[in-house]
Parts: sequence; structure tokens; C-alpha cells
Amino acid sequence: MRKSVDKKSRASRMIREARLKKGYTQSQLGTMLGYGYGNFVGMMENSASQIPIELIPKLSELLDLNPKKLLKEVVICRYPTVAKYL
Repeated sequence: MRKSVDKKSRASRMIREARLKKGYTQSQLGTMLGYGYGNFVGMMENSASQIPIELIPKLSELLDLNPKKLLKEVVICRYPTVAKYL
């Protein structure tokens, strides 16, 4: 029997968990980030869309996340060959 593989990145899980802890909907967070919809937040949380590096400061501020830790997780996911240098 095959094992189920979680394709979500740690950064995606960090964002989702922090958003839920704050009590924000995807739509609310999307609006706070300057998007008119929550679909993009859902795509980030499901690793269907990359997390834009330029959003890390705002995401970190809104969700009380450590920006350095979030940036590291985004880089690890996006550029795995660079991860060994972090």
C-alpha cells in the first residue's frame, strides 16, 4: 500500500496554521494583503501557488510569524539546491 505524501510546504502550513490561530478567513487575509479575493491565499496554503517573497514581511506582520523563518521555508521549497547554504 502506498503512503500518502503531503505535498504542502512547511511555509504553506505555517501560513495556514497562523491564519486559523488569528481567526482570519482566506478572504479576509487576501484583502489585508491587497488582493480582492481569498483564492490566492488558499492557493498559497495548498502549495498550488508559490508564496511571493515580497509578501513575507506583510504576511509575517499580519500573522505574527518570524519573517526569517518564513523566508527560509519559502527558499527551501522554491530553491532546494540552495537550502544547504541556509
